[in-house]
Amino acid sequence: MAAMPNKRIFEVGLAVRGIDLDNDGQIAQVFDMFGDDVQVSGSSNNGMVHLLLDTDDPLIATNDAITQLESRLPEVKVFRVDTDLVAIPDIARRIGRSRENVRQFADGTRGPGGFPVPDGTVGDAIRVWRWANVEPWLRNNTDYNFPTIPVPTGVVDALNTHLCNAGRLVSTVTRDERQDYVMVAVGRYGPREPAVPFAIPASAWQLDDSSPDDDSSVAA
Repeated sequence: MAAMPNKRIFEVGLAVRGIDLDNDGQIAQVFDMFGDDVQVSGSSNNGMVHLLLDTDDPLIATNDAITQLESRLPEVKVFRVDTDLVAIPDIARRIGRSRENVRQFADGTRGPGGFPVPDGTVGDAIRVWRWANVEPWLRNNTDYNFPTIPVPTGVVDALNTHLCNAGRLVSTVTRDERQDYVMVAVGRYGPREPAVPFAIPASAWQLDDSSPDDDSSVAA
């Protein structure tokens, strides 16, 4: 039987179209759905809804949030789950350390090594990472204890694979606790077409709960 994830507070951003910050009724419905912790920003063509999800399963909770948002507000379309890219200055600001300290972590000259590989470079060879990859390394190899954690990369990628299908319907997600996968059923073409399921390995949505060794921890 697959191990059950622990209940935690996950942070996720949904990139949306159709949100009007000047529409008080629409914004009130968003707060009614997700509570006072929701943050809405951007324009109607390029908006962002940031959510805190108190859940034991970030895949199902994020999918449910997308479903609820699009069902209650048909004019709103979620087109991407934000990957939250960060560079060394962003990481330094989030953990209250100098850029040089973070650069040392990334280069392996400080700490236990094994810092995540960058997801790419931008501009003048500036390295960028997904926060969802960096945060677990910091949590497991240093004494940082963040109040929220990002939705895991595997969950984001799975949902974005679904969201990029222009003809999609709202999907349904179920977890088989007896198996090591999650099934996502996606209606692709229309209400008369059967949903097409695909499986996501449990490793994509389960968190690494390993505790850092005392010898490998780096004091803040």
